[in-house]
Amino acid sequence: MPSKNQGPEADIPGKRAYTSKTINNAFNDFLRLTGVSRKILEKYRDALHEGGEQFSKIFYDYLLASPATSKVLEDYQAGGGKIENLVKRQLQHLWELLDGNIDDESAKRMAHVGEVHYRFGIEPVWIMGAYQLYLNHLQALIRGSARIDDAHRRGLEELVTRLLFRDMGLLLEGYWDASMWALKEEKDKVARLQEQISSVLANIPQLLWSMDVVNNRPLYVSPSAYQICEMNIDMPIPCLNWTLPEDREKVKNAWHMAMGGEQTDVESRVQQPGGAVRVFRRFFYPYKNDEGRVVRIDGLMEDTTEAKVMVDRLHTLATTDSLTGLPNRTLFNDRLAQAIAAAARDSKNEIALMLMDLNHFKEINDSLGHQAGDQVLITVAQRLHAELRDSDTLTRLGGDEFAILLPNIHDGRETVERVMKKITHCFS
Repeated sequence: MPSKNQGPEADIPGKRAYTSKTINNAFNDFLRLTGVSRKILEKYRDALHEGGEQFSKIFYDYLLASPATSKVLEDYQAGGGKIENLVKRQLQHLWELLDGNIDDESAKRMAHVGEVHYRFGIEPVWIMGAYQLYLNHLQALIRGSARIDDAHRRGLEELVTRLLFRDMGLLLEGYWDASMWALKEEKDKVARLQEQISSVLANIPQLLWSMDVVNNRPLYVSPSAYQICEMNIDMPIPCLNWTLPEDREKVKNAWHMAMGGEQTDVESRVQQPGGAVRVFRRFFYPYKNDEGRVVRIDGLMEDTTEAKVMVDRLHTLATTDSLTGLPNRTLFNDRLAQAIAAAARDSKNEIALMLMDLNHFKEINDSLGHQAGDQVLITVAQRLHAELRDSDTLTRLGGDEFAILLPNIHDGRETVERVMKKITHCFS
């Protein structure tokens, strides 16, 4: 809540025409209270104080008549408060109002009362109801009391009515300022929270987004998205236009699956603004309404380039000879099993397996060193590979031993003899 020395109007939402320093003068001017003699109040103060007990009973019944106000009173009593003290306080407030004080201190006091009403959840409509009770009670006194001269009744009633309006207006102003201050604090809290969330999301490598598929508009896109692609041309699928053309179809298929209510993911290559091509995995999470219709798709886009490179590297290490780059024994055995299975299904399909090693290779290692021996093995692998088909498999089994698999051939013996001559010729 704002302090009594500093009004909230400089910080609360919306521009106010009056400040805490000028609102009192505004009320006094609009209600024509400035310069008005209040001697008539002094003259009839005792008459206006009559019927205090009757007013207390009316006010007490008013508080208990509405379920909303009675609930507030229950909470008040549960906290140790007493309703009779509230009623006495209202009666005391009525007598203070009849003093006719309209200075700035009285205005500040009423604004503070408004703040208290807001803090305890007392609605403005209940405040206005209470002032209606004040007005009804005072009007009845002014019009019926034998202690008031007939010539003064109208003027006295008009002055009391103006004072009541000033009092109620200042109290509601305090209520308004307190509620606006609370609203500003809540908005500031939300803004700080949003800033924190945006900062967190901007600091993580994943792209998060949410799409309203009914109205085809983005609900949220994390700040990191703009480091990957221009989002304004890519909806509804983030970064689709930056995806390599040959990968776009499978991304669209995954999106259509999500639109059908199925959670899915897909990996594709994306060209970033700087020109680099990265591999991203998109995750699509559909959200359905009560009727079972997909109304929103939440998504995550993650850079998997390094992971894919690592997987490819591990696969290469597991299936490739590190010296020659040829398939190793593990991969060769797998391809041999596949070739045998294919030949078993088709009697016309034959396979050939050729094994070879290098004569006197140990002498090269012993005389010229292992580095020279390694270069010989690399050169042998290159020459052998040049004489084979793309469908053939050349493997280094280890040391100076090589194997050649010739799948899907016809007239196997003739084919093998022809390949042997090519191999012998390439080393002549």
